Amino acid sequence: MDKNSIFFNFHENVISKSQPKIMKYIGWSGLVVLKFNMKANEQIKSLVLDTMFPELKKKEKIFFIIKGNISLVSEMYKLYLKEYDAFNYLNVNEEFNLFSIDESILYMVSCDKANVLNEKSRFFNFKNDIEIRDLWGGQCLSRPYEGKNLTLVLFDLKPGFEFSDNGHSNEQITWLINGQMNFHVNKIQKKLNTENGVSIGPNCPHGGISDGAIGFDVFFPKREEKKYKGI
Repeated sequence: MDKNSIFFNFHENVISKSQPKIMKYIGWSGLVVLKFNMKANEQIKSLVLDTMFPELKKKEKIFFIIKGNISLVSEMYKLYLKEYDAFNYLNVNEEFNLFSIDESILYMVSCDKANVLNEKSRFFNFKNDIEIRDLWGGQCLSRPYEGKNLTLVLFDLKPGFEFSDNGHSNEQITWLINGQMNFHVNKIQKKLNTENGVSIGPNCPHGGISDGAIGFDVFFPKREEKKYKGI
């Protein structure tokens, strides 16, 4: 697979336009980001996901909500999930159903090269359960979640915040859920907003300047540096 850094648009990668609308991006490492735009009273079943993405069956999946309210029903759980709630699906033998109570936006990250797991799933809220870390310095609030194979970071960049990274071997996919920023990688610069994202190639220098932005970074393999270790 091409390991060059690539900017992508979620709406150019629609794989299902109804019940619910599903958008997908697959990176060079096999890292997958799914975006679900759910109208009220739509559902996602784990069995359907396994059929659509057999390469991700029995692999770690992290689901997280940025808008709306969703009920999660399984043999073990009946929960109501709201903004910034997340669950790390690790019990691969447990079927579940996600039902949108109102209009909602849900993401899922996984990787086809992740280890096969069968453990108790983990539930958390990014803002209530994960402490703020100074990952880049300056006016940046970062909340890293350490999964079994993946690292997922919620970041909040203040206007004018600028950062530069020399690169790393992990694939990194970055996208925004609010605001915008100028992002550059391999001497290519584009404006990131809520419709697009970027996949960063191995050891590629990258950075940007924020106009005020909230978004996510997901890494595979997970980051091993101490500052990325979390719950």
